[in-house]
Amino acid sequence: MSLNQEANRLSTNHLLPGLQENAPKRLDILKALFLLQITGNALAVVRTPALPDALANGFGTVIPDQTSMPDPQILFVLKQLATSYQVAPEAQDVDSAINNQKEIQDDLANRRLLYAFCRLLEVGDTTANPNEFDGFLKLVNPANVVDKAGATLTLKDLDIAKGNVRANNGAPIIITTNQHGYEAIRTAHYDAGITPEIVEFIPLQDGPAQKVMIYDGCPILINDAQPEHVLGGNPVTNIWFTYTGPNGLFGIVPHLKDGSLFRKRQVTMPDGSETVGQIFLPIGLALATESALAGITNIA
Repeated sequence: MSLNQEANRLSTNHLLPGLQENAPKRLDILKALFLLQITGNALAVVRTPALPDALANGFGTVIPDQTSMPDPQILFVLKQLATSYQVAPEAQDVDSAINNQKEIQDDLANRRLLYAFCRLLEVGDTTANPNEFDGFLKLVNPANVVDKAGATLTLKDLDIAKGNVRANNGAPIIITTNQHGYEAIRTAHYDAGITPEIVEFIPLQDGPAQKVMIYDGCPILINDAQPEHVLGGNPVTNIWFTYTGPNGLFGIVPHLKDGSLFRKRQVTMPDGSETVGQIFLPIGLALATESALAGITNIA
């Protein structure tokens, strides 16, 4: 099928406002993830080990030196997510009376980039692929992880994981997981004879309020792009607890261009047959302190 024929499917045949996706992903985590605009291609973070208590000291006696020596700095580097599309000039000129072909493809490209980002939030691994940023599985301190090893989730597991987030005095914490993790949390409530609590959540980013389940005051936000895993031949999933803010977990982006996170380029094929749109999302993930991220992994 030529691009011109494909364009007819995107244009005025059904008079819809845009191409409709059959399997849209819920990316509620984006509504709560803090983004920091940085200068340059990386952000340096310096952490200190666990601090000892100060000492009770007698009057007139020597005060012992407790100077805190920082660990080596950690660099969180911007990475580039990218996608492209093609639109025939004839399609743009002739078939865009109702739906602008390029704008439709721009919108779909933006979604693909956000899907990729939200997948990498959990499984990004610079060791396996240097073009990725490190996600939760790489960033989290193993001491902050409750590994269920294929067992069923309990409310006690949720309490332990929530208690492992100590940044910002443990509040506010966001819980994020996929649909199966969401179901596991509800089941843990029902197994304990408790009805899950639903409240209205107001996003950090612009957007309407929505009803969400909470656990111990923490909103549970679904990330459909978070993948499933396999343990011993059985499907398992993970639940993540984080403080999202400049002193916790946050995304890093360059300074916005024309008010947008996305970078767009457009070129024409040498024979003039198609216009190629290229959409980029320069972005990374930073964790200021290990105490801002905890998880429950390998949940049946």
